Amino acid sequence: MVRRLVIFIVLLLCVPLSLASGLTARVDRLEIGIDESVELVVSLADSRGQRPDLTEIYKDFSIDQHSQSSNLTVYNGVRSLETRWTFLLSPNRKGKLTIPSLKVGNLKTDPIEITVGDNPVAQSSSDDLLMEVEVRPVNPYVRGQIIYIQRLYYSRPLIDNASISRPKISKGQADVEYLGASNPRYVQHNGRPYQLRENYYALFPSKAGPLHIEPSVFRGSLASSRARQNRFSMPFNSGTRVNAYSAKAELTIMDQPASFSGESWLPASQVNLNMNWSIPPANLKAGEPAIVTIALMAEGTKAELLPEVKLALPDSLKVYPEQPSFRSDKGGSGLAGLREEKFTIIGNEAGEYQIPAVEVPWWNTNTDKQEIARLASFTIRVDGSGVIAEQVDPKTPEPVVEDKTIDPVQPAEEESADLSPLIAPVADKTITDIFVEHRTLILAGAVSMLALLLGWYIWRRRSVTVETHVETSQDRFESALTQLTTACRENHAVAAINTLPIWAREVGIYPATLSGVEASGNVALSNAVRDLNKNNYSQTEQLWNGEALAKAISAYSADYSSAQSDSAESGELAPLHPIS
Repeated sequence: MVRRLVIFIVLLLCVPLSLASGLTARVDRLEIGIDESVELVVSLADSRGQRPDLTEIYKDFSIDQHSQSSNLTVYNGVRSLETRWTFLLSPNRKGKLTIPSLKVGNLKTDPIEITVGDNPVAQSSSDDLLMEVEVRPVNPYVRGQIIYIQRLYYSRPLIDNASISRPKISKGQADVEYLGASNPRYVQHNGRPYQLRENYYALFPSKAGPLHIEPSVFRGSLASSRARQNRFSMPFNSGTRVNAYSAKAELTIMDQPASFSGESWLPASQVNLNMNWSIPPANLKAGEPAIVTIALMAEGTKAELLPEVKLALPDSLKVYPEQPSFRSDKGGSGLAGLREEKFTIIGNEAGEYQIPAVEVPWWNTNTDKQEIARLASFTIRVDGSGVIAEQVDPKTPEPVVEDKTIDPVQPAEEESADLSPLIAPVADKTITDIFVEHRTLILAGAVSMLALLLGWYIWRRRSVTVETHVETSQDRFESALTQLTTACRENHAVAAINTLPIWAREVGIYPATLSGVEASGNVALSNAVRDLNKNNYSQTEQLWNGEALAKAISAYSADYSSAQSDSAESGELAPLHPIS
């Protein structure tokens, strides 16, 4: 009896050890949409510094985020350490994908099959967060402005780099411009309180027909209720991961109406046409230049879509045009475009010139009717008398020659006047006499000069100091590029992983994460980042070669710098990137 009791106790003590020697993998769901993600949790008991090899996962998935936690338990004096890895996976394609069997030593998990479809499986994984969109107008015109508003309702604070995707066009063609975002505010929605944040976009379809906008996707985490109550709690493992999706927007873009009579199709909510002269057109003088500026302003369109405005000027007026300037401003009603035509006019002949009216037809999207922006006809008067008066008439003798004749041998009395009485008093005075007589004035002038020099020196020092502390976006871009290039050349994988998001943010890749860079659409860059990720999650230690990533980063940065230069020359505003 005693022997059986001892055996039973020994077996009981061994139970924790047998339970602790396992490797498991589980996911939060088995069906997702192509823009959704799945959470993979891998648990290993008694890891002893080991970790699973994730190399095979990259065939079908990208790893957006990952975290690691450990749990130490003591049972009957026996310690057991469980390590848990959590991965956020995004599918690379549609269909039936497989999370392969993961191995650690002699242990391995079972493969898991994930079904990936076109549309999101669930609109939101939590009632604490909702995603909605609004699109207006319902029946837009081609090249007309479409306002796309993303509305995010959340009842708990957002954590863990929460983000909202940009509008994605799945059918049709349209340019997408980010307008800005509102500050969070409290609202009542569906009978419960939420905080509301809105993102605003302007879309400009380039052709008539169907335009489909994929659902807007929110990815992030909400703070747990316990974390909200304890403001001193750590942010790790204190949130709930949430995905939310809006409805898909489907529009029909209308073509230009047949009744529109203009040469250039211009849909807008308001159009103004103004003209400014540096000299009034009725007061021009022959040979004098006058600068004319014509400004065409339209609400609800981009500056690049505005047509050219021309004046019908006679050939006797010389016209020297400049390159037009463009500017698009962001406001409460979307974009407002401004196109300025500037040219110099010179009249070489005196006369009057009647300039006909200038008309710019446009389509009012509010009233759905054609309207005309108009400059009234006006008269240009060129006066030639001013220029003629400055010319020398060959038939009229010069006034000096006509008044008196000067003998070239004997100078006139006025010209030979004795100036010695005026010069002598000054010549007789020494420098000392002059200084004594005017010492107060000289000293005052010297003090003033020293004060001016001292003030200039202080101002120069301050301006130089200020300039050295101003960091421009170009400086940040060059710094990030230098750090990332150095990490690649030194084959330092960890430094490259840490620096890559900083560089991505400066070149406008959204989201600025490893997965965002991998999904940027640049094949060379995506392959290089994928290799970097594989090396990072590989079970065996390998020397990473950063040459491919360095080349891809260099090429992408060169294209970005070129695009920035073109944007600066055309007067475009730099786009903003929505990050909640």
